[in-house]
Amino acid sequence: KEEKEKDLMKGESQYLINENIQKNPQYLSEYLFDILENLLLEESSYIKRGYINPDYLFSINNNEITPEIRLVSINWLIMILHKVFKFKESTLFLSVQLVDRFLTKKMLSLHRTELLLLTSLLIASKHEEIDYVNMKEALQLSSNKFTQNQITSMEYEILTELNFEIIAPNMSDYYNLFCTILNMTEIFTECHPKSRG
Repeated sequence: KEEKEKDLMKGESQYLINENIQKNPQYLSEYLFDILENLLLEESSYIKRGYINPDYLFSINNNEITPEIRLVSINWLIMILHKVFKFKESTLFLSVQLVDRFLTKKMLSLHRTELLLLTSLLIASKHEEIDYVNMKEALQLSSNKFTQNQITSMEYEILTELNFEIIAPNMSDYYNLFCTILNMTEIFTECHPKSRG
């Protein structure tokens, strides 16, 4: 009975998908709502495991990182991603998510948080972009405040702290999915510059 109800809901949800998308096989329109369902299930499992604590900034262990500092940090990431590298939105969302997930588990000093931001950008670009941030560029971005060894060590620390689980659903995934369902992909392309990769 549950399976029949699920199939019925899936059939009804197809009416929400733009006709042009349904006719184009490259969008796999019959699977779009399955993809959405899997994203929600995956996100739910991450939440249960406490992969991000939305209140981590107010932790008693946090003496230096305020909401204002986090805002300035994310603004820096946005500027670097769009003005310097012209990376994809997904790279930005993944960078921010890596920072939040790491700080949920382990608070850092303000100086080391700068290193965390830079290294998260490095990891995210390696995952999302063809022409990712290389070490020379990373050192230039930090105005040589950090050494290659420090960046490499932080990369290892982030990956081990997160058990090498880089990908978790984020707003970019949902945004892209709904843009496809509603046939807003052309608008999305016009509003967002292409990746340098």
